Amino acid sequence: MRHLLPLTLVLLACDGSVTDPPAKQSMDVGVAVAGVCTPTPFRRDGRFLTAAVIGTAVPITRTVVDATGCDIGIYYPPTTTGSVDQSTVAGAAYFGVVNHSGHVDVTRTSVSNIGERPFNGAQHGNAILYTTENQVLGTDGTDVIVATGSAGGTISGNSVSLYQKGGIIVRGAGASADILDNQVRGLGPVDFIAQNGIQVSTGGTGVVRDNVVADNNYTPAGTTSCGILLFQAAGAKVQQNTYFNDETNLCNAGKGGGDVSD
Repeated sequence: MRHLLPLTLVLLACDGSVTDPPAKQSMDVGVAVAGVCTPTPFRRDGRFLTAAVIGTAVPITRTVVDATGCDIGIYYPPTTTGSVDQSTVAGAAYFGVVNHSGHVDVTRTSVSNIGERPFNGAQHGNAILYTTENQVLGTDGTDVIVATGSAGGTISGNSVSLYQKGGIIVRGAGASADILDNQVRGLGPVDFIAQNGIQVSTGGTGVVRDNVVADNNYTPAGTTSCGILLFQAAGAKVQQNTYFNDETNLCNAGKGGGDVSD
């Protein structure tokens, strides 16, 4: 049994940059889709983000999504049921695949090269996000995060790499996922952002099992990068994962119900 390591802080890292890495090659040859950058109702940083593909109930299979110039690669709106399988998503600035209060399966897919050009300390650039949260304008004119509905599905057998901030994230009350048998690889030692490989947080729940998580390492002292981060989760089971070269393998700042055996 692996021992839990204490979490110090997972906060903003200092600004910086790194040479932009090449996009990961497709896991499977498929139909190429160039990003059109369609506006979505998903709001971050005071604006509505754009997506190269708006997901529907029609399965996305063996498709190569070039999201260069868009904020999101594939966006699933609330209540949508969909799937992404044997595909490649690359080039988006904020998120590779977003399940926003829908039910979506992401399987056997490569999600890579998600972040700014070049990568920097901005706290976005996440490969796969399952969330019930959205940013809205409050009555006082400031931005607030609200969680509505539910988000669920399976995230399995994927290759996730070259992300700026996070690999796979389940966040928000009502958000849940089975995160199984994925390979999640960060940038290695960097001094400009504290990366996390897999994260379940802020009321989200999940089963995190049989994943390989590697190379999440923030070099400045005082803040740690985590292979797997549990932060104010409503429930998480973390079992039989393998870690390589992460600064801290498992950070547990509130897992809620469930077992953590890594």
